[in-house]
Amino acid sequence: MSAVHLLCLLPLLLSLSQTNSIIDRDTADNSQLNWGNLLDAVLDTLPDPPACDAGTFYNATSTQCEDCPGGTYSAANASSCTPCDPGSFNPDTKQAACQPCPAGSYSNNNGSLSCMDCAPGSFAKRNGSTECTLCRAGSYAAVNGSISCKLCNKGTVTNKTGSVECDKCTPGHYSNKRGGVECAECSAGSFAAKQGAATCKPCSPGHFAAANASVSCEKCAPGHYANTSGSVMCDACAAGSYADQAASLTCTPCAPGTSQPNVGSVSCTACPAGQYTPDNGSVVCDMCSPGTFSPTNGSVACTSCQPGYFTPNNGSVVCDACSPGNHATESGSVSCSPCSAGSFSSQPAAVNCTMCAAGSAQADTGAVECTACSPGSHAGDTGAVNCDKCDPGSYTSSTGSAECTMCPAGSSQSKPGQVACEVCEKGSYQDQTGASSCTQCRDSRTYTTYTTGATSKQDCVGPLLSYIINKEDPVEVTDTSNITLAGYKSVLVNSVSGDWALRLPESPYTEYHIVKQGDAVLYTLSEDHLIVQPLIPNYFCYKDSEFHGRYFSGYQSHDIQGRRCDDGFCRNLKGDPMGPHCEVGGVKSPCGIPKCVWDVECSAGDGTGYRGGVNTVTISGGSTVSCQGWNKDFPHLHPEYHPTQHNRAVYGLGNHNQCRNPDPGNIGSPWCYTSSYWVRWALCDVKMCDDSFPYFEH
Repeated sequence: MSAVHLLCLLPLLLSLSQTNSIIDRDTADNSQLNWGNLLDAVLDTLPDPPACDAGTFYNATSTQCEDCPGGTYSAANASSCTPCDPGSFNPDTKQAACQPCPAGSYSNNNGSLSCMDCAPGSFAKRNGSTECTLCRAGSYAAVNGSISCKLCNKGTVTNKTGSVECDKCTPGHYSNKRGGVECAECSAGSFAAKQGAATCKPCSPGHFAAANASVSCEKCAPGHYANTSGSVMCDACAAGSYADQAASLTCTPCAPGTSQPNVGSVSCTACPAGQYTPDNGSVVCDMCSPGTFSPTNGSVACTSCQPGYFTPNNGSVVCDACSPGNHATESGSVSCSPCSAGSFSSQPAAVNCTMCAAGSAQADTGAVECTACSPGSHAGDTGAVNCDKCDPGSYTSSTGSAECTMCPAGSSQSKPGQVACEVCEKGSYQDQTGASSCTQCRDSRTYTTYTTGATSKQDCVGPLLSYIINKEDPVEVTDTSNITLAGYKSVLVNSVSGDWALRLPESPYTEYHIVKQGDAVLYTLSEDHLIVQPLIPNYFCYKDSEFHGRYFSGYQSHDIQGRRCDDGFCRNLKGDPMGPHCEVGGVKSPCGIPKCVWDVECSAGDGTGYRGGVNTVTISGGSTVSCQGWNKDFPHLHPEYHPTQHNRAVYGLGNHNQCRNPDPGNIGSPWCYTSSYWVRWALCDVKMCDDSFPYFEH
């Protein structure tokens, strides 16, 4: 029995199962329905079906042969139609067999009426395919029903199966063969600018690509270069060179006057002032050596310091001027030399030092000026190291003297280095120039000059006596002298200058003879000794205490300047404070007569000539009392010693109370009437003149 028949019988079988005629419910609660037995019983009751052709089947319901629908097939006498297997189809009815799906299509179900084309990205190479195969990676199928996949062209890839198209390689990638699965990165040094590149291009010179998968090459940055194609990186310009533009193929060497110590530079730096380089491609600039300099940037050479300038250092921008006191005669000096002793430079930048001029000197080196010779010194030549002191007998009173001046006549200088000559003092003279000393008059005690600065021996004035004993050689004396006669002798006395007193030793102040100047007297004596004494007071000096020399009686006939008096000798008859004088050309002029010391500050001889100012006496008991005035008769009357004209002239009495000796016959020294009632007169305490007192003030 066919399956169709069974299907037709199924409703009948189900109805029968509901009755007790087949299944006893009471006994079947726990048992299975025996379908097989049931079916066999039913089939035994049915008639046999008719024979059906291939492509048809027996329908038990209609009990007829019916055509198999599309998508199925049947053999002859089939009770049912069989669905076409996967990979086959049957578009028509009443078919005895199914057709295989042609290549490029497939059927993956039973009973297919038709095959489906392989979708894009897949293919079916053979007939009867139950499925399409996906295109493998590196291939594609762009249309339906493909029987094969195409390989991806160069520059395209796909790494997926079932691709309907290949992807173009993105910029920076490439595929240089067909069927590529994935694009390779452009290696460093190359690039691919567009999609779908089959190859990468190398970077051109001056460019680089440091990374893989570059879409373009970068220009070498300024300071770098690439001189070949396909550079992965640009090389930095070496020290001493530069590239100031991008994409440089080479670097440019630094020009002379510039340098670059660093690599990768875009420019060279001008050598700073004080440095230089004469070469191309310098890494560093050289320092200007000592003695040279460079004042500006970019120097290719250094300049030597000009004379007068120097620099001791490397890398000088300027040369320093030699400071005053120094010099540099050569160019390129590294130091200045100090001016030698005897020279100087007062200004900076001296090339040579200046020799000290005559009249100046410099003992030190490095001087900025010479020192003018101080008064008392000189330098006769240029370039003097030291000034020489003026020799004795010469002087200079000014600074800067080249020569010393000889002391004129009437002066001298005993010391070196003096600023003036010393005028010959009274009592000396000098008739030569350049003298180191003045010549003393022949007797410093009795002789003097009436002025300082005497220029001749004849300017010396003093007493001079010449005597001859018994026709022997003449002897000259200038002061008191005790002549030895030794018995009876003849003596020729000649008063050459001044008045002289000839005294006998036994009574010198009572027995004497005056020999006037110019007189010659012959004496015949039987004495052993004869004293000759010049009259000094009021002849060679004047007593200022006695009306300023009113009784001066000397023989001087020239004024203090050596000019001859108009009339006679020097006198002071009116007691002028000027002292002895005369008229020269009608004008009163002093004669320079010195003041006496003898008979003023001391008493000489018997005191008759004393004109000093002592006016007290010491009386018994040691009391000191004043003298009574000579013009007074109180407390003691003395009519014989009033200041008459004679007493005034001879003894110096006057309207004063000073000690005098108007009575030399009885008293041998100055005395006075006292102001004491009890003592009429007393000797005065006046020093006696001796050799400790000069005759006069020079």
